[in-house]
Amino acid sequence: MIRASMPTRRSTGARLLVQALLALGSVVIAGCATGAGGGGGGGRNPDVITAEEVASRVDSDGYELVQSVRPGWLRPRTTGTFSSQGPVMPEVFIDGSYYGPIDALRNVPTTSIDSIEFIGASDATTLYGTGYMGGVIHVHTRTAG
Repeated sequence: MIRASMPTRRSTGARLLVQALLALGSVVIAGCATGAGGGGGGGRNPDVITAEEVASRVDSDGYELVQSVRPGWLRPRTTGTFSSQGPVMPEVFIDGSYYGPIDALRNVPTTSIDSIEFIGASDATTLYGTGYMGGVIHVHTRTAG
């Protein structure tokens, strides 16, 4: 004899929990799809300052350019680590070679810049090794590409 079971309080609660998690998941996914750049940049990559953006600016050096186009790159990424208690800032690379701390961008004239990209801490570690908790600002020059 087969008995039809009535939904119990436990199975109804589990079903509601699953529905709530699915709804929350769709909100999180939709939120991720908007991109990190904010401001509706028309599909621009928030981690790259393109050659077109560089050419359209009148900033005199790389620091001013980043400050006016992607100011978030100049903010600390974390409040510190076990070895350093101060803010951790991005480091600067030019054409694949270490160039210096973030203020070194002041020594790079915009006339020599082709594009600039921000590389987050985990990708910077993969590309350049440890020690880049603040990420890397990588400048690509016009001569080196």
